[in-house]
Amino acid sequence: MPELLAPAGELKSAIGAINAGADAVYLGAPSFSARAYAKNLTTEEIVQVISYAHFWNRKVYLALNTLLKDREIKDAVKMLQPLYEAGLDAVIVQDLGLLSLLHQFYPEMEIHASTQMAVLSKNGVEFLKNYGVSRVVPGRELSIEEIRNLKKAGLELECFIHGAMCYSYSGKCLLSSMAGGRSGNRGRCAGPCRKEYTAENGKKGYFLSMKDMCLLTALDGLVNAGVDSLKIEGRMKNPAYSAGVTAIYRKYLERMAEGKCEILPEDLDRLKNIYIRSEIQEGYGNQYNGKDMISVTSPSYKSMSEELQQEITEQYIDTKRKKDIVMSVSVYAGAPISVCVSCEDKEVLIEGAYAETAQKKALLTEDILKQMQKTGNTLFQVSVCDVYTDEESFVPVSVLNEIRRTALTALEDKLLKRRQMPGADWETVFSKNSFSDFALNKTPELIIGVKTPEQYNAVFANFNEIMQNPQAGSGIGGIILPLMSYERFATDKAADKGIPIFIRMPEVVRECYREGIIKKLEVAKQRLRPEKIYCASLDALGIAKEYFDAEQIVTDNGVYVFNRFTEEFVLKNAGRYTVSYEWNEKELQGSRFSKQREMVIYGYIPVMYSANCIAKTAEKCNKSKNTAIIKDEMNHRFVIQLDHTLCTNTMYNCVPLSLLQDTERLRKIAAAFRMEFSVESEAEAKEILTSFSCKGEVTKGHLRRGVE
Repeated sequence: MPELLAPAGELKSAIGAINAGADAVYLGAPSFSARAYAKNLTTEEIVQVISYAHFWNRKVYLALNTLLKDREIKDAVKMLQPLYEAGLDAVIVQDLGLLSLLHQFYPEMEIHASTQMAVLSKNGVEFLKNYGVSRVVPGRELSIEEIRNLKKAGLELECFIHGAMCYSYSGKCLLSSMAGGRSGNRGRCAGPCRKEYTAENGKKGYFLSMKDMCLLTALDGLVNAGVDSLKIEGRMKNPAYSAGVTAIYRKYLERMAEGKCEILPEDLDRLKNIYIRSEIQEGYGNQYNGKDMISVTSPSYKSMSEELQQEITEQYIDTKRKKDIVMSVSVYAGAPISVCVSCEDKEVLIEGAYAETAQKKALLTEDILKQMQKTGNTLFQVSVCDVYTDEESFVPVSVLNEIRRTALTALEDKLLKRRQMPGADWETVFSKNSFSDFALNKTPELIIGVKTPEQYNAVFANFNEIMQNPQAGSGIGGIILPLMSYERFATDKAADKGIPIFIRMPEVVRECYREGIIKKLEVAKQRLRPEKIYCASLDALGIAKEYFDAEQIVTDNGVYVFNRFTEEFVLKNAGRYTVSYEWNEKELQGSRFSKQREMVIYGYIPVMYSANCIAKTAEKCNKSKNTAIIKDEMNHRFVIQLDHTLCTNTMYNCVPLSLLQDTERLRKIAAAFRMEFSVESEAEAKEILTSFSCKGEVTKGHLRRGVE
């Protein structure tokens, strides 16, 4: 049977979940966790959880799954030292720079790739396998059949089975970041998907608010697909939630082991009453998407009844579990007192002070038993205690108590999995001297990305005017076409002007479309002979590396670079990377690889990619239209592109990013500037290309403010 993995937002949550049957718990770091507003345990509390879990042969994983700024990464790595020494089993990570450092400093600890890495295909899993990752948490959007295929890549898979769901593919959402600077990639999501929106037809609803997932009825499918760990979401929820949900899933895993697959209605009802959002639904395991997955009428949670909470608390949280031990005690006059304690396959023998011949009252067997069976607040209880004594000796009670405590502490130490920290050369690795000044002396080239033939035509209909504009830098260095629709573009126009053609992989490369994407790439490579390929995910990067040299690969937004260690990691696999939309100017100036960096200076920022379909939820998706529009409570207008080929929605920010007036100041921090066209008409694209400016409201994104 797979591992059952439960959330622990606080100490009681961890204890309750383990008592309720969790094989492992995952918890947040004191900082740098993707649930920054959860309680998150202190270092001392995490050590307590590790001790408690290992005592009961369970595991503990630490979620260190945010993107780290350069000034933070040293503290994040050093923070792990006491936890590593306490025996922490694994760290769940998103940041690729952190991934590379963990191997260096903590070689015995497993590394799990967070769902924030947005790995959705076998190629993404295989890519991470090359970097020592032992387990991947794939996107919640995958079907059971896709998960079955992912297992063929040879790594462990950890899949969510219960709890809250994001509307966007995890790790691919910038909506909260762009709306108010609270980045989901930094664990500070403000939850704008839980707000009310208005569709084009005037219908109002919570179109982006997913109902909670409950896969109790799909457990057998996940187990048969080879899933290694079944994960319950909910680090921000209370201890009764962790214990109560864990207990039900444990019950059914045990029933499955006995060949019983029937789900009892009363258990489903119980789950519906343990802190869920509106209703429960079966997730994406057996369906691609659906309106019934959305909590259209209300985004609020149902609270748990006091009666149910009290029942769960008494049964799992306030219960004091103890482990049986066997003890033998030897007390003879003129000989050292000895205590032997054993538990499972571990044994400890302790010798203490010499017993003396009694001058008055000798210690009887029952006197010794009375003292040695006291285990106090330890997790032990004495099931068998053999006493060997001449009943003529005397030992102070305090001596018996001390040797008992020493023996129990030594036995507990043997049952736990503590480590010795290897010597760490922190200062050499994190020295600022490793920075170099690679500031550019030449003007960056201009690269133009397009989504439609009309935008492409606008480039070449106004080619001379664009090339003569001094703001266009050293000229058009290339034009990026979408792989899945490149046939719609008159590529001979670019050839006539000597402009290189680049291609962009789909932003979402999931297992069910992977083979089709690869076939398309193979044909495009022969027909277009593209000089570069743009990859916005590790899935796309894994595929691209099989067909292109590293120098031809550019990692796009979606492969996030926040620190110099990630820069180094990415540039071992690519010739260039794209500056994150969440970096500010100061952070840009502090990093070192200017010559291998591209920066978007114009475009509507994609703030969400989703498998669910807004058109289907708000009205009806009949594939007759390629865009949908929703407005938020402040009347901000968001355009959603509907990709009917890959059935993916891309939601763009309400106003475009424009750094067109800042290029002179920014030219030393990137080798290329990019203009990215997405929802613009041909006329709008022409106006922007020729005037190098935008009409109407724009944003400078995080250039000045950055993210929390």
